[in-house]
Amino acid sequence: MKAWLYARFSSSQQADGDSINRQVKAAQQWCSANGVELQQTSFRDLGVSGWKSIKRPMFEQLIKAMQEGKIPRGSYVLFESTDRLSRRGWRHTQELIRTITCVYDCKLVILDKVQVYTKENVNDVVQNILLMVAADMAEKESQRKSDLVAAAYKSKRQDGDVSRWPFWIDKTDSGFVLNKNAETIRLIIVLRLKGVGALGIASELNRRGIKSSRGGNWGHTSIRVVLSNSALYGTKDFYSMKTIKQFDEHGEEIKVTDNQLVSSMPDVFPPLCDFTTWQQIQIKGEKPGRKGQSSPFHNMLFCECGAAMGLQIGSAGERYRKCTRSKVGSCSQKMIRNFDETLIECLGRITYESSETQKDELPELQARLAKLEGVKDALMAAGAVDALVDVYKDIAKAKDAVANAQKIAVVPTTELKDVFAGSVDEQRVALKRVISKVVVNRVKNTASIKVHLTNGHLKIFGVSIGVKKQSGVNRFFSETDTEKFLAEVVALNCD
Repeated sequence: MKAWLYARFSSSQQADGDSINRQVKAAQQWCSANGVELQQTSFRDLGVSGWKSIKRPMFEQLIKAMQEGKIPRGSYVLFESTDRLSRRGWRHTQELIRTITCVYDCKLVILDKVQVYTKENVNDVVQNILLMVAADMAEKESQRKSDLVAAAYKSKRQDGDVSRWPFWIDKTDSGFVLNKNAETIRLIIVLRLKGVGALGIASELNRRGIKSSRGGNWGHTSIRVVLSNSALYGTKDFYSMKTIKQFDEHGEEIKVTDNQLVSSMPDVFPPLCDFTTWQQIQIKGEKPGRKGQSSPFHNMLFCECGAAMGLQIGSAGERYRKCTRSKVGSCSQKMIRNFDETLIECLGRITYESSETQKDELPELQARLAKLEGVKDALMAAGAVDALVDVYKDIAKAKDAVANAQKIAVVPTTELKDVFAGSVDEQRVALKRVISKVVVNRVKNTASIKVHLTNGHLKIFGVSIGVKKQSGVNRFFSETDTEKFLAEVVALNCD
C-alpha cells in the first residue's frame, strides 16, 4: 500500500525552523509502523495559510491527482494534524475529509491523533466528535493569532511606526530619503502627464534599459502599482486584511478576505509630486492597450440607469453612444448619434473653479491635529495613561481627516474649451481632473446631460436630438448651473 504526504506551513518563521522536516519525519514513522510505502512525491504548500480564504495550489494538485487516478483508490493521504488540512472550522474540515474518503476512496490519516478516516467510518459518531473538537480548536487558535496580529499592527499605526516603504525610498537614522530609483519614478510621472499609458511607459523604460525594482523588465501592472502608491505625494496608507464571515447559497459559512484601507498618515515620505498631480496620473479603471476609437471620455459617460454609455460604430462609420444595458433589453434609452461632438460643445461652455471650501479645510484640520498632539504630550508627562487611550483614537481620526483633505484636488481655474486642444490622451488626463462623471438621459428627441464636476458643482445641459433628415445634428438649447444658482442666493442674502 502507498501513501502520499501533504505538508503545509504558513509563515517565513516556520520556513526557517523545522516545520517541514517534522511533518516528513512523522509521516515516515507512521508508514514504517504500519507497513505502508511513503512516496517520494509529496504535496507542499509553503508559506500558505489554512485559515484565510486563499488558494492552496498544492492541495488543489493533491485533489486533482486523486481525481485523475494518479493517487490510486485505497491509498493513504497523510496530514500531520487537523489544522494542516484546514483551519476554517469543523464543517469545512469534514467536507474535505468526505471528499477524500467517499468521493476518491482514499484513506485520510491525521498523524498526531493517529486517526484514520475511511469511507466506512467517516460517519462514525465518535470519529466525528473528535474531528469537530480538533477542527474547532484549530479555528479558534487561528482567530486568536489573527486578532493578536491585527492588534499589533493597529498599535504600530497609532504610534506612527512605519515598517514598509517603496523601493525608491530608503530609511536612515535621520528619517526617510529618496534613493537613486527616484529618478525612474520621476520619469514615470512625466510620461504619464504627457498622456502615455501604462503599457507605453513600461515599453519606454524597457527601451532605455531601465530595470524594475526586481531587476527585470517593466510591465504595465508594475507601472500601475507605482502610480497608485500614495507615497508619491508623501502619505503612508495602512491596509488591513479583514476576514468577514458570510454564508453561501447552501447556508454554509465561508470566510471572505478583503484588503481595506484603515488609516493614512500624511507627510511621512519625501514627496515626488503633490496630490493634485497624483490625481492627474491615475489610470484606475483603464485597461492596457488602445482606447476604443480614441475617445477622451473613457470610463466617464453613464446612462441615467447607472450603466456605461458605450461607443458604437455604424455601418457607414457614424459614431453613437448607447447604454450597455439597452443592448440586452434592460434599459429603454435609445442611442444618440454624434454624442461626443455634442458633449464637447457643451463642455466648452464651462469654466471650472475650485471651491473655497476645498481650499480652506486643510489648515483647520492640521491645527486640530497639532492640538491633539500637544494634549497627548501633556498627558504622557502627567502619567495619565487611561486618558491616553481616547486621545490616541482622536489623533488617529484627525490624521485620517488631514490625509483625506490633502486628497482634494485644488485645480486652477480652467476653461474646458482649451482642454480639447491637446492629444486625446492629454484630453483624458485633463478631463479627469475636473469631471467626475457625465450622466445622460434621453427622452424621445431630447436629452439632458448632467456634468458632475470635481469641485462639487453640477452643470445640466438640454440637447435636441436630430432625427430623420437632421439625424446626427444635435442642438444645444438650455443650461442650468448650481454654481451660478448659489452665487445668486448669496447675492440675495447680501442685499
